[in-house]
Amino acid sequence: MAAEFYKKAADQGNSLAQNNLGLLYKDGHGVQQDYAMAAKLFQEAAEQGDVGGQVNLGFLYRKGQGVPQDDAMAAKLYQKAADQGDAIGQAHLGWLYSHGKGVQQEYTMAAKLFQKAADQGNAFGQICLGSLYYYGLGVPQGYATAAKLFQKAADQGDAYGQNNLGWQYEHGWGVPQDHAAAAKLYQKAADQGNAYAQNNLGSLYERGLGVPQDYAMAVAFFQKSTDQGHADGLNNLGLLYIKGQGVPQNQEKGCELLRQATDKDFKFTLDYTRYCPAK
Repeated sequence: MAAEFYKKAADQGNSLAQNNLGLLYKDGHGVQQDYAMAAKLFQEAAEQGDVGGQVNLGFLYRKGQGVPQDDAMAAKLYQKAADQGDAIGQAHLGWLYSHGKGVQQEYTMAAKLFQKAADQGNAFGQICLGSLYYYGLGVPQGYATAAKLFQKAADQGDAYGQNNLGWQYEHGWGVPQDHAAAAKLYQKAADQGNAYAQNNLGSLYERGLGVPQDYAMAVAFFQKSTDQGHADGLNNLGLLYIKGQGVPQNQEKGCELLRQATDKDFKFTLDYTRYCPAK
């Protein structure tokens, strides 16, 4: 029903309808999923200056869905939306500048764009700006400022904001150290399927920080993280199998998990070589 309504309006050149119909095709809601058709509709909306069309077409170029993968084209589209004051366009253009994708890497420009988006309450902008303050990239390093920005995103229910704020509470960076608060934040993010939070919460259960020590719970959360291919989860779960904590001891399975972690991130090589000597 919605698709038919939007199609009639889109055929008459209504940019809002073109964008909304494009979203239906992108997600396969009420119509067969068709990225090429979504791109065509977003393009029509974007050419009329519709910020939704510009941003959504940019997303497709970023992922190479229905159009060739092209970060530079995505940047141009995000720029058009950002120039109209669109927070989503500002935040995602900032991300491209922070990673040097489609544009020259420039942390100062990224920070300016993230700030504009954050000031409008955009959670992604708040998280990204918080990360720049956390690491001191393009802005003065400041854990307290990072925590405030992560808090704003967390208050909107954003899983990355919750996880990142939890990390700061766990370590006492920019906020008083509070393992119980960290556990609560990790739990909220983990419940949304955030692999980082699942691993971090598992680590608290393993060590008994902010929660009762419970190896079985640690295994459960490391497994959830591992199921998403998260390297830290793979490594931590592997170590529990090797030590027989929360699971029956299984050296072979543990070493296989450590190997997978090492393949994803070289930093885990030390654990692999320590516990899994070459035969």
